[in-house]
Amino acid sequence: MTTPFELVAPSPVHALPEVSRALGAEVFVKREDQTHPELGGGKARKLVPLLAEAAERRATHLLTIGAVGSNHVFTTATHGRRQGLGIWAALVPHLESDGARRVAGQTCALDVELVPARHEPHAVWQAGVQLQRLKGQGARPFVIPPGGTSPRAVTGCAAAGRELLQQVDSGLIPRPDAIFCVLGSGGTAAGLWQALSERDWPIDLYAVRVYPSWLLRRTALALLSAGLSPRPRPASLKLVDDQLGSGYGAPTDAGRAAQALFRHDGLELDLTYTAKAAAALIAAARGALAGRRLLFWNTAPGGRLTTVREVLPMPAPLEKLWLRSG
Repeated sequence: MTTPFELVAPSPVHALPEVSRALGAEVFVKREDQTHPELGGGKARKLVPLLAEAAERRATHLLTIGAVGSNHVFTTATHGRRQGLGIWAALVPHLESDGARRVAGQTCALDVELVPARHEPHAVWQAGVQLQRLKGQGARPFVIPPGGTSPRAVTGCAAAGRELLQQVDSGLIPRPDAIFCVLGSGGTAAGLWQALSERDWPIDLYAVRVYPSWLLRRTALALLSAGLSPRPRPASLKLVDDQLGSGYGAPTDAGRAAQALFRHDGLELDLTYTAKAAAALIAAARGALAGRRLLFWNTAPGGRLTTVREVLPMPAPLEKLWLRSG
């Protein structure tokens, strides 16, 4: 096993002058995309405590599930391999896009085992079979849940939230009135909700749904953060359900507009996740939160995935997983 996986912390915070000018409001960003020189973001935040747990259990392999082109699978595979772990992942179909193809190709180029699955229940069954197979061979597999989200993983997201509170305390940015983050598998939102609840500050957390799991609401997010310290008083949590569009991975016009606007301040948003959260911030800044101070929580992986434009080839069985729109 190599040295523990560590992030660059705290991740920077700063103003977004062009976005602020366009919206007539003060807009800031927490740069989670800069938590690692090659591959950071929200997935990496959750992976730190998970890899620590895997090391505690003397794991030899990581098993996980994700869509073809998944940032979660790529991040897990990249950092897991550097820890000397074998990587196995079941991949389910996903809407085809240039960004997803780049991630998928980069994942296939790693020394990992990727298995196509027809749908999520099939992927879970395959993971169970592989788990028993590895145990029968004397290996010690460690399962990382879809999206990398679990109560243990959420501690990494809560730590990021506490970083922000300390950065506000130190005067790096003024205290925001509202924070906008992605609501995918729920880890980022649960961790931030926990961290904000540890302060008696009137900051609203807007969690913007990008994955159509309607079971993932306030109760589920509270359960995800149950392993953390008790909340003195729960912070305000607002679930934003109107930016999903036609489904997970499906671009929206509002997301494209947000991507173009935030690019003026050097942020590269993806249309599956961060552009939809940014679109919600824009809508709020032009509506109910006009004139308020807003912070965008940028969970993009950054690093390699921001600069790579080459699309690498994929094995034929994985090519069949792409879904075409229209």
